Order: sequence, then C-alpha cells, then structure tokens
Amino acid sequence: MPQSTIDSDIRSRIDTFVNELTALVKQSALDSVRLVLGEGPTPARRMTVTVGRPAKSAMKGGKRTPEQVQADAERIASYVRQHPGQRLEQIAAGLGTASQDLKLPVIKLLASKTLRKTGEKRGTAYFAGGGGAVATKAAATPKATAKTKAKRGKRKKK
Repeated sequence: MPQSTIDSDIRSRIDTFVNELTALVKQSALDSVRLVLGEGPTPARRMTVTVGRPAKSAMKGGKRTPEQVQADAERIASYVRQHPGQRLEQIAAGLGTASQDLKLPVIKLLASKTLRKTGEKRGTAYFAGGGGAVATKAAATPKATAKTKAKRGKRKKK
C-alpha cells in the first residue's frame, strides 16, 4: 500500500506542474499578442518579442553606404602608408575599429592597387601600393616576358 500512495503523490505533483506550466505558456502567448497589437505587456510581466526581422540599419553591422566604405578605405590607406607591414588585426586596432569592418575597404584598395599584400591568411601584411589603378606592364607581367623570350628562341632554331 505505501507504494500506491507514493505513486499517487508523484502523479498529483506532475499534474500540478503541468497545469502551472500550461498557464505560464498561455500567459506568455497572450503577452506576445498584446505586444504585437500595441497594447503593451501586462504590468506583472515584461517580455521582449521580436516580430520579423529588424531593419538593416538597426542590425549590428548594417549595410554601409559607398561613401562610408570609401571613407574607411581612405583611412586605411593613410594608416598603412604610415605603418607599413601590419596585419589586418593590427590595422583595426590602430584605427579603433573591428577587423570585420575593414575587409570590404581593403578588398577595394587591393583591387585599385592602392594597397599590396604579402603572405596568406592571418600572416597577410599590407603595404602601400603604386597608387595607380594600373600597374606598369613590366611589373605586371614579368613571367610573360620570359615566356615570350623562350618562344622567340624556339622560332629561331627552326
């Protein structure tokens, strides 16, 4: 007999817990609906519910305008001219910004040949480039010149 009283006590407590949990879930759902409808949460409870996705400008790291990217690029180029050979993390620390925010401007600076890099991955160091949009032909294609000379040598042998 004592086993059946323990079983009934356990069952009673489980039922009580389930009923309390159900009431809490219902209250939470009602609070969410009230918040969405603009009625605000009930005074007894405060909840934050995000409905949908926030605007890009409200998100951390929202989309930057081309002017902002260009301004960042100019700051980076100036910093690298003064501190050549630093890695992206060091440049970010020197500028007081996150390295993630520098990736796009650095890509643009590399494409425009304003910056050049050596190394790979975390060992990449940045230096001021030629400054022009197009590198000189001799500097841009030293291997092509060697190949051309080799072809010329083969043609003369025939």
